[in-house]
Amino acid sequence: MTLRTLARASALYTVGNLLPRVSSFLLLPIYVRFLSGEQFGVVSLVTSISGLLAILYRLGLDGSLMRLHFDERGRRQRLLYSTLTAVSLLAALIGSVVVGLLIGPFFSQLFSGIEFVPYGLLAIAIASASAVSFAPAIYYRATTQAGKFLAYSMATFVIGSAASVVLVLVGAGSIGMLVGQLVGALAGVAITLVLIVRIAGLRFDGSVVRPALAFGVPLTPHAISAWALRLADRWLISLLIGLPATAALTQLGAYSLGYQLGYIVTLIVSSFQAAWAPWFFSVGEREDAPRLFSDMTTIVMAGLAALGVGLAAVAPQLIAIIARPEYADAAGVLPVIAMASVLYGLYTMLSTVVFYAKATARLALITVSAAILNAAMNVILIPRVGILGAAWATFGAYAFFALATWWYAGTVFPLRLDVRRLGLLAAGAVLTLLVAGLTDARGTDLTVGLVRLSLSIAFTVVAIVIAFGPMRSLLAASRRPRPT
Repeated sequence: MTLRTLARASALYTVGNLLPRVSSFLLLPIYVRFLSGEQFGVVSLVTSISGLLAILYRLGLDGSLMRLHFDERGRRQRLLYSTLTAVSLLAALIGSVVVGLLIGPFFSQLFSGIEFVPYGLLAIAIASASAVSFAPAIYYRATTQAGKFLAYSMATFVIGSAASVVLVLVGAGSIGMLVGQLVGALAGVAITLVLIVRIAGLRFDGSVVRPALAFGVPLTPHAISAWALRLADRWLISLLIGLPATAALTQLGAYSLGYQLGYIVTLIVSSFQAAWAPWFFSVGEREDAPRLFSDMTTIVMAGLAALGVGLAAVAPQLIAIIARPEYADAAGVLPVIAMASVLYGLYTMLSTVVFYAKATARLALITVSAAILNAAMNVILIPRVGILGAAWATFGAYAFFALATWWYAGTVFPLRLDVRRLGLLAAGAVLTLLVAGLTDARGTDLTVGLVRLSLSIAFTVVAIVIAFGPMRSLLAASRRPRPT
């Protein structure tokens, strides 16, 4: 593979992974204008449930398929796809029956009064469809068909989003949005079946099941921990907030909106990481690699801090512009999640050197620990301060995530982060947000908005000044020839 081909494939994979997420973010104004806070809360809760069930049904077989694809050849390689898809389908069917029998009678007690029919059934159906449709993405990546990977990702997203938007606009509410998600997931199943029939037929090879499960099942706890860090708070809010069902779901809707807006920082991090990690892996053996890493970390954190502070500073005005008044509490959630996402960006940068050093063994332990901490903080804080407690639990878990990874990365790579500049960024961000907090946090008038916008611009200028030295150093280093 030439460098040009690699760069093109990397760009297509990045677009395929990120464009659906960015597009979902851009559709938020439509959803929160046509859905009440209660309805949006229901969607968020059901989506979190289906996400967990999909992880359980999949049994880590997506990870197995990607790894085992390169261990097999010819007919046996093709049979991997049909066999593991069949196993995941069987697991989804059995899991759905078990879940339905176990939680169906208690569903409304567990999840803020929402009924098992239709919401529990929709969660199970979405999870089942999502769990069995992993083969196309794996096949197109493993066979370096980046264009088809992009087409598959966009086809399922566009079908699902179009169905959701149309159903929401015609007044189908939360059920309509969830049915739209199901339509998109079923489109993925249809594409999966077509691919399986084309490359392998409806054949089953039992000899590949055991090694696939042996590789995949141990990945499930890590995946559950990642889910817990991002989505478990939705269920915990509904369970612990101590409000009547309708009010609890309305608060959950506000929390979900604030969370998704703050999550844009994480999307930027993911996009950058797709390009940054391969580049750092290629220069990691250079003597100046620790300095390069330090400079890039400072630059990235300056950019993320500027974005996070910008979102946090104008949170009340942003929420007032795009959403109904009942979502107003999202303005308190957005700043905390935005800054938590900045901390996640630091973790992402630090994880690069861990992967470079091939020392990932303890990352899963750190992830599990962060998830447990997140759950414990949610249990403590939600009954006391409501959805803000969930936001601060996320912040605390991500702070632990970043600091623990910082410590671990330092044991496997000669880290020399510019603590002084990073400290200045942190202090500047805190000061800016404190000053912004002195303005009328509930107001939406032009004066308050302009003051907050000016503060965010001023901090951006400060961040650029702080990162200027590392930028100049990194540019100079990039012009030096790489050792052969």
